[in-house]
Amino acid sequence: MAHVYGGRWEVTSRLSWNALVELSSRSVPEPVRREFERKIIAGRRVGAPEIRRARPAAQRAPAAVERSAAANGGVIVR
Repeated sequence: MAHVYGGRWEVTSRLSWNALVELSSRSVPEPVRREFERKIIAGRRVGAPEIRRARPAAQRAPAAVERSAAANGGVIVR
């Protein structure tokens, strides 16, 4: 966690320990992490459950997204 947010008080001061652990996880893709950081710095409350929910959707393979869309009548569910 320190390798990601060691000197980033603008993020660490606004998150619970659990949310900080989730957000600093290597399983969170960099673009997703940056989007959460933007929201946090803007003052939005972000919790560990929201970060966990974003992780699997961000890690879906493009083929899996296409299959999901076909199964949902062409709607891509993210």
